[in-house]
Amino acid sequence: MTSGNKDAGCRNAKEKLAKLRTEESVIMRSCRSSISAIRMCDQRLANDINIVTRELEETRKHEKTKINQDISEIFEELVAVQNVIKRDESLLDFNPKSCKEKLMQLQSRILQTRDYLEKEIFILKNEEKTLFDEVCLAQQRIEDYSKYDSLPTSHYKFVNAKVTKQMKNFNTAKDEDIQNFEKFLEIHGHCGGWDEQDHLLFLRARKKLTKQKDHEKLYSMLTAQLPDLTSKKITQHVRWFEEYEKLREKNKLAIQRWKESKLKEKERRRSSERKGSIGSLDTNAENELRKQEIALWKKKKEQEKEEQEKRLQEKREAEQLQEKLERNKHKKAREKIEIMKQERQRCEESAKAEQKLLEAEIRRERAEEARKMIKSYRKMDEMHIEKLKLLRLTRKDKREPLQLPAPRLSAPRNPDRLLQMTQVWRAKCKIDEMESRGKFPQPTLHVRNIPHL
Repeated sequence: MTSGNKDAGCRNAKEKLAKLRTEESVIMRSCRSSISAIRMCDQRLANDINIVTRELEETRKHEKTKINQDISEIFEELVAVQNVIKRDESLLDFNPKSCKEKLMQLQSRILQTRDYLEKEIFILKNEEKTLFDEVCLAQQRIEDYSKYDSLPTSHYKFVNAKVTKQMKNFNTAKDEDIQNFEKFLEIHGHCGGWDEQDHLLFLRARKKLTKQKDHEKLYSMLTAQLPDLTSKKITQHVRWFEEYEKLREKNKLAIQRWKESKLKEKERRRSSERKGSIGSLDTNAENELRKQEIALWKKKKEQEKEEQEKRLQEKREAEQLQEKLERNKHKKAREKIEIMKQERQRCEESAKAEQKLLEAEIRRERAEEARKMIKSYRKMDEMHIEKLKLLRLTRKDKREPLQLPAPRLSAPRNPDRLLQMTQVWRAKCKIDEMESRGKFPQPTLHVRNIPHL
């Protein structure tokens, strides 16, 4: 690879890294802004999200530190090997074996780092896929919830008409002060964007003051407990809290007025009910009918739920029974295989023992035969020596050579053996046949090579 290609590859890698860092910073800023918006609506949820994000950041930071440490160690080892190879002084004491070992260690280190990075990338991709699926599911749920706005009124036939009418009257009769307070809470929340603990400290410090508008003392108390807050933030929070208290008092008064009006309306309705009891009987009968319909609907839903749970339980029990049968089947198969292995091992051991006994018997027979042959040969040698001694003693002139008598052979004659194969020839033919079949007999030994007992 040329230097130009190397520079281009490094430049491309740096551009990709810069792009990833930019995307990471954008995502982190959007997460912080989302968490601050959630904090205005639900402080506990925002705290939980903060805890999860901190844990994730700590985990990612630890992993990043580990990866950077591994890469820096690999780079240091690579530079050390390069310095050993490049310097002329080190080439005088150059040891190829040690250099090869260092390179092999460096290669194994690089492969381990690569495997670890591939594993981490795989885990991150799975997390990304899970998050993407959750976001898609949330979007689908939002779309499903939005469909209920267009449903006809027949879908709400089981709802109590009296309760619906009361809620409608309450929503239409909302005072302007109540609406202003609710809008204020939707924007700022009950803590004004501060952390719940910080807001509680602010309330305690404000409660300790004799004069509520003694801002300088309040600043000194809060800065001692919360050094990360500036005077500007504290001033803004003080103004926000004053406005919050005003709107809350107005909201309380409006709710009190609404309760009083409802009590008056209730008294008026009671008086009218006393006058027209016949009309009230009709409404009571209608309400009773609706209650019965709701009770029947609830009972039907409970029965469906019980049936579904029963089906799930039966399915679960069937799966457990099938798993148990499979386990028993595998267990029996393993036991059968183990018995077969033991039987085979026993047969092999018995065959080996029989082979050893047979070999020992063959060795014993051969040794016995060799002992007999040696004994007969020694006897023949002794007879021959005796004959030689006798001839030497009986000859007249010692310079004459010894004339050994020709051996007299007396063998039985059998005319039927004429033109027939002898036993030696049959043995030779048998040897040739065994060689052609790949079976070799024991070699014929000389008398001197026969083992002695």
